[in-house]
Amino acid sequence: MSLIAVSTTFSAGGCKEGYDRLGSPPAPDAGIVFIGPPRSDARCTYVMAGAQEAANQLADVDFQTIAPHSASTDDLTQALDDAIKASASVVCAWISDPADTEPLAARARKAGVQFIAITGTPETPDTYGHVYVDYPGGAGELAGRINDIAPDRRSFAVLRPDSTSIADEAILRHFRSADQHIYQSLTERAVKSGASYTAAIQGIIDVFPNVGAIISLDPQGRLAFAARYMPELEQVARDGKRATTFASLGATPRAWPALQSGRVSVLVGPLDPQIGGEAIALAVQAITGVANSATTRVVHCEWIAPDSLQDFSRRYADAAGMRVEDLMATAVGAP
Repeated sequence: MSLIAVSTTFSAGGCKEGYDRLGSPPAPDAGIVFIGPPRSDARCTYVMAGAQEAANQLADVDFQTIAPHSASTDDLTQALDDAIKASASVVCAWISDPADTEPLAARARKAGVQFIAITGTPETPDTYGHVYVDYPGGAGELAGRINDIAPDRRSFAVLRPDSTSIADEAILRHFRSADQHIYQSLTERAVKSGASYTAAIQGIIDVFPNVGAIISLDPQGRLAFAARYMPELEQVARDGKRATTFASLGATPRAWPALQSGRVSVLVGPLDPQIGGEAIALAVQAITGVANSATTRVVHCEWIAPDSLQDFSRRYADAAGMRVEDLMATAVGAP
């Protein structure tokens, strides 16, 4: 078989519409099918690019991608069923809520398909392979290094997704359990999916004008993206008199301009394309039957400050098979 490279179209909001360039399910005889994050997820473009770049290095393996409409159980199940109908040997799936992992894995096993789960929790599921994205560890680092985010300040506020998923709860739990030294948590606010982070940031500043830091636990990095579009933050960053500093989980390219400009002090996140690459490496193991090989891969979060962004962006681009300039071109759109 020859490699089928189904390209991902890049956009600010996430992945393209439809399953592939033609908007159709995978073609028959797909060797590896990669089910990425939902289309609206800021990480979709980059995780899929990493999977595609890894697949481009293969020979004699068919590879196709699916970007579900949403992270819902129904949409994930439909994507898996389409992959099974396409005679996939291995399916790699981004699973936003780890509670969906076991039912999906059982469905794949019943069809004789090897299943690789990509989740944000460390528990090893009953699957051939598991890629664990350590967002909880990143949240713990944010909590433990508040002094690096807001030196000489004594308070912080937290923005988090309004979600009860196991993965989001793990992030919040690790943040709360980390040693926050002498810092006082003024408020912790949940932001609904699709709601304005700009309004959420402004709401905290209105009530707590002297808050030392506002920290977002949203792995999509929406705080950093929203901060780019707040004129008052732009002004205080220019004047060098900012009272409140900002830090965010998540390090997609759309968050980089806010870090470059100084409107955000720190990003903590993974090389998103590496997530897709690790999943494809496990898929190859499953196809070739490599014995005694690890079937769990961990993608850690990194601490990215303005002076380390250049190195991080270069490695990010390499993993995505893109140029840094092209990545930056995707960092546009509305918060």
